[in-house]
Amino acid sequence: MKYQLYKSFFALLRRLPWGVLTALSKGIAALLRGPIAYRRAVVYDNLKRSFPEKSTAELERIAHDFYDHLVFQFLSSPKLLAQPTEVIKREHMLVEGMEIFAMLKAEGKPLSLVLMGHCGNWELFSAGQIYFDEIGIQQEQLYRPLKDEALDRVQLEMRSALGSMTTPKDQVGRRLIQLMRQSPDSGHTIAFIADQTPGQDGRVGLWADFLNQPTAFLDGAERLAAKYQLPVVYMDVVRHNNRCYTGRMKLLSANPHLLPRHELTKLYIHELEQTIRRDPACWLWSHRRWKLKPPEAQSTPSQIN
Repeated sequence: MKYQLYKSFFALLRRLPWGVLTALSKGIAALLRGPIAYRRAVVYDNLKRSFPEKSTAELERIAHDFYDHLVFQFLSSPKLLAQPTEVIKREHMLVEGMEIFAMLKAEGKPLSLVLMGHCGNWELFSAGQIYFDEIGIQQEQLYRPLKDEALDRVQLEMRSALGSMTTPKDQVGRRLIQLMRQSPDSGHTIAFIADQTPGQDGRVGLWADFLNQPTAFLDGAERLAAKYQLPVVYMDVVRHNNRCYTGRMKLLSANPHLLPRHELTKLYIHELEQTIRRDPACWLWSHRRWKLKPPEAQSTPSQIN
């Protein structure tokens, strides 16, 4: 029953004209900023700590744009991913740097990892398969299954509509082994959204200075890349407007197993911060990204400004 309700809701969103979706999202965003106050304290605290050099007015503008962008992303993704491929390529998503994957494949490295962040419309990245099809590579995305199984099923159907594959995060190691046993001509890339907060189990990969504060990062992608000698690419996301993006692929390392420990993750952190600073409103500020504190600060919290 819930599954059919979600399917009907997504189908309704796909049929709404762009003007209606835009007006609806702005109205909901105004409610989230105002009366509902959805994670408003988290958003403003994150922004103040990340951009201490910005005025209150500047931070207000970023927060305003963030809520508009967040709601529009949620409401518009079903419609965006249902567009004909030629419309997506012409009006909604351009991908630059695909020659990197063709080059790696020609060099005998058909399996690679792509690192990205919660920037822009990350759901739209599922449409990247239409670009990978042109060079004979299968795109796959890691995801964290939702507790709501019906909603999880509908979202997976949406993400795979254009041919992209999905794998639960806790199965990525097994999946990589399966892929390495395939024919060397079978190109494949797996995308990680790698800016998530480590869990409370203490499995922090490293602490790094990120957006003016010590930040815990996972290093699972780096460890897998080094173990299986997989090239790693970063996707920089450029927003032209809330329904038009460019993904710029940049090779972080073709041989991550030769890098010092955590060097690859530090390269990713640097690139991600540049993406965020260029267009702050496009990042997921409502996430409690800094709920973990570095070990040395837990007993002396006054050291963290």
